[in-house]
Amino acid sequence: MHITKVNETSPLLNDVIELGKKNSSTLGFLPKGAYKVHASENRIIAIVDKEEHLLGYLFYSVSKRKNIAYIVQLCIDSNYRRKGISHKLFNELLKETKSIYRGIRVRCRRDYEASKVWPKLGFIAVNDMPGRSKSGSELTVWWYDFGSPDLFSFDNIRDLSKDQVIIDANIFYSLMNKNSIFHRESSLLLSDWLIEEIEICLTSEIYNEINRNNEKDKREESRAYAKRFPNVLEEGQKLSEFYNDLKLVFPSFTSQSGESDLRHLAHAIASDIRFFVTRDKKILRKSNHLFSKFGVLVLRPASLIIHFDELINGSSYQPEKLEGSYLISTRVGRECISEIENCFYSGKEEKKNKFESLLNDCLLSPNINDTNVVKTQDEFLALYSFNRNHDSLLDIPLFRISKSALSSTISFHVLNQAVQTAAKESRSLVVVSDKYLSEKIEVALLYSGFHFIKNKWIKINVKGILESKEVLLQLELIKQIALKFYLDIDDFVINIVGLLKSDDDLKKYKIERMLWPLKLMDINIPSYIVPIKPHWAMNLFDAQIARYDLFGSDPSLILNYENIYYKSAHQKFISAPSRILWYVSKDSRGYSDVMSLKASSYIDGVFMGKPRTLYKQFNRLGIYRFRDVLNISNFEEKKEIMAFKFSGTEIFSAPINISSLRDYWENNLHKNFNIQGPLKISSQIFLNFYKSGMCI
Repeated sequence: MHITKVNETSPLLNDVIELGKKNSSTLGFLPKGAYKVHASENRIIAIVDKEEHLLGYLFYSVSKRKNIAYIVQLCIDSNYRRKGISHKLFNELLKETKSIYRGIRVRCRRDYEASKVWPKLGFIAVNDMPGRSKSGSELTVWWYDFGSPDLFSFDNIRDLSKDQVIIDANIFYSLMNKNSIFHRESSLLLSDWLIEEIEICLTSEIYNEINRNNEKDKREESRAYAKRFPNVLEEGQKLSEFYNDLKLVFPSFTSQSGESDLRHLAHAIASDIRFFVTRDKKILRKSNHLFSKFGVLVLRPASLIIHFDELINGSSYQPEKLEGSYLISTRVGRECISEIENCFYSGKEEKKNKFESLLNDCLLSPNINDTNVVKTQDEFLALYSFNRNHDSLLDIPLFRISKSALSSTISFHVLNQAVQTAAKESRSLVVVSDKYLSEKIEVALLYSGFHFIKNKWIKINVKGILESKEVLLQLELIKQIALKFYLDIDDFVINIVGLLKSDDDLKKYKIERMLWPLKLMDINIPSYIVPIKPHWAMNLFDAQIARYDLFGSDPSLILNYENIYYKSAHQKFISAPSRILWYVSKDSRGYSDVMSLKASSYIDGVFMGKPRTLYKQFNRLGIYRFRDVLNISNFEEKKEIMAFKFSGTEIFSAPINISSLRDYWENNLHKNFNIQGPLKISSQIFLNFYKSGMCI
């Protein structure tokens, strides 16, 4: 079969008229003149077999004033339906109209079988209108958008400063219906504290879900409620590709509702939105696969709430919990094995004897397994083992945490320690192979650059300061190494390669963070030297100073993955994302090991505001009291200050002292080194000092 155009002299025109007449009960009656007019305007598209027999046709009209196209009739011979002919005709229409018009509109009676075709072609049911028949039938107005931002005339625009979260139809309806047994769980998505972090979005597919309700009043009510949320709009071809990929993952989703579920999910993937919220058990069971293949994190409402609560409140210091605590990390000894078994046995699908066997395997091979516990004087908090059986890989066969206020903090700490250990030992891969991880550990894995691939969490390590082309070569070598351990990372590497070949600095920066502690030479992002007083440094990252302070943090307490730092707002040029070098300054308390560059980090976000506002927003990040924050503004509550989130901290093994800094500034920049506040530097200066400090 092939596509052809029907003009006023085409022998197919009479066949089109006859097929239209044969199906006039559903298409409506059109005089021959109407067909001839559309044929003369070259707007009838037909599909024929090799003998030139007509199988179906589509003809359309246009409105230049509204800048849209209309499908007047789409008709398939009854002997050739359900063979993909509608899609072929519609795709040809797309080619003819996409570059010219805003979109395509069609009206169809609700009770016609054809109404099931439009959503499969990518149309959205946007409205109802009365039909012309005496029976009082209703028409549905369907719309296919070419990317116009004013679809449905929505005023809502996505707030890109927040994490977008797409909800599917079952979450939408449970939010709307206060009598639903799921309303309470879903309504927590709209909690004030969470709305500060996320933005709930709908996909345009929700209007097709709404359209399936036979009660007009309910449809209108649902559409009105849907307009409260920003809408994710994606071009149809892109959606179609992801939709077809998802059908392979969910072959049983063949009902209208199932197909809508996949279109919701396709919207999330196509729009690069990471979070998709549903209660559909079939989709949730495939969440790991969906994250691995498409990068979308599928969660039920409660899990999303826990996820962000962990991220906000548990990913770094909680002063009220850590103050006065004394955590130590020590290798597991025989004397505490029984207690450890009772504390860290997962108790779910895991059998007790299997856990005991795993623990014994780790303990009985101390030459290749470094098995440790993190504890206070009274309780065990974490158990983990680093396996060094292979030169190119650091395996974590055992990783457990107990339920405590520090669970997330310690999870991030162990993973950061693993990644940095692997980098120092030139191991290309870090693999977490423990099958019984807690949800808090999985959250930490996601935010530490690990990817779930075939029941294992894997992070690629690329060590050093390299150009993108050098990273590409290393990735090819790492793929070969991974194959030796039966780890298939090809798809993941393909995504990285695509971003590395881009000229977009932000895309390359994303790869640098993903392959941390790699530093890319050929990206240009802002870099700064930030001075910090020893008292704050020892609590945020500097264990060396803490060792010499009687009341300071024990080195084992410096577990932060993400933290907050406050400063005055005089210098507002600091931006995110950016790289920073920490300069630990001198103060009156007489600390040693100061006046030097001691660490590097990334700035993830910069925030301006009044002291009380910022402290309220970030009071669980860092070790600050409100008095400390207020002091930055000279105790003026109405004066703005700055706060910035930082993460990915690396401590220099060879701190760079003030003398070396002065020499560099004088010899290379021909000026004096002056560090009264944050100092903007070039990417090259950052890399020079990073290389020296890390002894690369």
